[in-house]
Amino acid sequence: MSLPRMISLQQAATETGLSYSYLRRLCLDGEVYAVRPGVKWMLNANSLSAFLGGEGKEVAHDREKELSAL
Repeated sequence: MSLPRMISLQQAATETGLSYSYLRRLCLDGEVYAVRPGVKWMLNANSLSAFLGGEGKEVAHDREKELSAL
């Protein structure tokens, strides 16, 4: 049995270059699988990879810029 690799939003932000708030929005919108066992969000690294792989990192960065301009 293998457990999913869960990473914090801060770690995901560091690894992807996306902002913490954008990654949090992905969690809230159900775009990536995440749990909040207390005050910190933990997201499934495979889910994030699949999201970025399907959408592409550049597209994700563009979407983040659009949302932050609102």
